[in-house]
Amino acid sequence: MAISEYYAGLEVIAEHNGSTDFFKISPSQAASFFTNTTMWYRETLLGEKRVIENQDSLALGTIVHYFAEQASLRLKPENPDKLVADFLSTQKVESPAEIQALWKDMSNELIKGCIHGHPKPLATEQFMFHKLLPGIYVGGSTDSTVDLGYGNGTVSIRDYKTASTKPSGISYAYRLQAHIYAFLATHYLGHKVSQIELQFVTRPTKTLPCRHFSFTEPFTEENLATITDQLQLIAESVDFWNKNPDLRYLLAQDLRLKPQPKKKPLFLKD
Repeated sequence: MAISEYYAGLEVIAEHNGSTDFFKISPSQAASFFTNTTMWYRETLLGEKRVIENQDSLALGTIVHYFAEQASLRLKPENPDKLVADFLSTQKVESPAEIQALWKDMSNELIKGCIHGHPKPLATEQFMFHKLLPGIYVGGSTDSTVDLGYGNGTVSIRDYKTASTKPSGISYAYRLQAHIYAFLATHYLGHKVSQIELQFVTRPTKTLPCRHFSFTEPFTEENLATITDQLQLIAESVDFWNKNPDLRYLLAQDLRLKPQPKKKPLFLKD
């Protein structure tokens, strides 16, 4: 199986919606709605594309995710070096040789830290979605859903991350993303989610090898209620945006979007 980029699941939602006229909230972008509102609206609703400066990190992360997923499924891809080379040939990366030198050690460290010796997950890269309002959905794929083994059906939502330096914990953006996956696993799959976990692997430095860091947090009924409210707020904001174009500048906190009054022709008098 070839290495591929993130699966957006748009055709799945389109089939459920009965048309392609819908809006999908992305778990990885949701934090920007609260922390950088103007950017979120301009990117997600106006279609302005942000220039991603570090394509190399994105490509490296995709590769490490792929091999972690394969290891979780107890699969061993044939000719992995060719798989990576073929994938990099489709990406706009600046240093393919550096990525080639990094991916194997980073993948192995992540696999050793949280996959080998652990039970096979219930699902990997499972796309999930939920309808919030007519034509407005939230959808995404969690890296791994793991049975905690307590015998009561509780699961953990696992997300893999690559990092340049040692992380200090779970950031606001990563926590919100994981909470959305937990929301989706609850509503789409019917799971009882009691935990989120972020599994990091860092790049090597001149003095340190690749390292694995694991962070877990409980996911409570209060967390579920909070993320439900946050998603509803985003959905209702999108709905208001669609229905009130003259007031979009207020939502986006961007006066540039305010409609300008039409000027009267010079030859007309009041």
